[in-house]
Amino acid sequence: MSAGTQYVLRVPIDVSRVPDFTPGLRISVLVWNRQGFRRQQWVTFEAPGTVTVRFELDQPQESLRVVLGPEQAAPSDL
Repeated sequence: MSAGTQYVLRVPIDVSRVPDFTPGLRISVLVWNRQGFRRQQWVTFEAPGTVTVRFELDQPQESLRVVLGPEQAAPSDL
C-alpha cells in the first residue's frame, strides 16, 4: 500500500466464460459513490481470463458502485 492508504477494495473479474473472449481484451473499471468520489482503472485480460482490480482508498466508503465497460468509455458513459 502507498503511504497514507488505509483501505483497499479488490474487485475480482472473470471473463473466462464469455463466448468471444480473447486474451488482450482491455476494459475500464469504475468505482464511485453519491458524494462524488470516483476512481477509474483499465485492465487487460490474459489467459485464463481472470484479473483482480485493486483500488486504494484514503478513507472507508459507506457504499460504492462498480461498473465495467469498454476501454474507450468515459466515466460519464459508464
